[in-house]
Order: sequence, then structure tokens, then C-alpha cells
Amino acid sequence: MRFFQVKSFLNHWLDVVDEHSIHSPFFFDFYYQVIRKKNDPVFIEIEKVRGRLLSNQSFVNAKDLGAASPHFKGAKRTIARIAATSLNEEKQCALFYRIARYVEAKHILELGTSFGITSLYFSKIEDAKVTTFEGNPAM
Repeated sequence: MRFFQVKSFLNHWLDVVDEHSIHSPFFFDFYYQVIRKKNDPVFIEIEKVRGRLLSNQSFVNAKDLGAASPHFKGAKRTIARIAATSLNEEKQCALFYRIARYVEAKHILELGTSFGITSLYFSKIEDAKVTTFEGNPAM
């Protein structure tokens, strides 16, 4: 099955599923604690950091590790452009946070941290140790 088909199915499933159509106790609890849960107010400060990154027009010399980025030509890039193309969206970060909190993750490893926005979300999980790796020294 292709990735697009899987993604389409999951998006459809999330749109049509509600608390009345879930019978498994695990999925019912997961749905309420992770999927339907509203964002935590502590995210406001993190999103201010994201906003500052998205408006920062300073240039950095970034280094592509692995496959070259389709978004950039050359090494000189603005922080805003890197942030716009590399950061997870707010709703994705919040979902990752809620999943990690739900499973009571004690150790979280993030590879390719970029500017660390998702790491900041994970850092709000009580008793969790977050380890991040970013190979690009400009980040």
C-alpha cells in the first residue's frame, strides 16, 4: 500500500471516528487523552519562539547532511526559510507531546532536531529526559 493511501485512510478515519464508534477501552482512552485533547497553555511560549524563528531574516551557512534539500540551492539560507521548511507544525508537535505523555515516555530521542521546537514540546513532559541530535552546526 502506498504512503498516500495510508495517510488518506488515517485522515478519513480521524474525521469520521468519534467517541460513539470506538469500542476498545484502550482506543477510547487514547482518543480522549490524545486525539481530542486541547492544547496545553504551556505551548504558547514555545509558539512565540517559533514565531521569532519564522521572522528572523539572519543568514546562516547551513550544511546538508545526506540528501540535498529540494528547498534550497547553496549553503547560505535565512533562519526564517529554514524554519518554514523544516519545523513540524504546531498541531504535529502537540500530537507528539500528547502521545509521549500518554505512554509515559521517560527517555525521548530526537534525531535531526533543527531549531529544537519539537524538543521544547517534549521538555514539558514531567519526568522525561529528552536527548536531541542535530548534525548541522548552524542550527
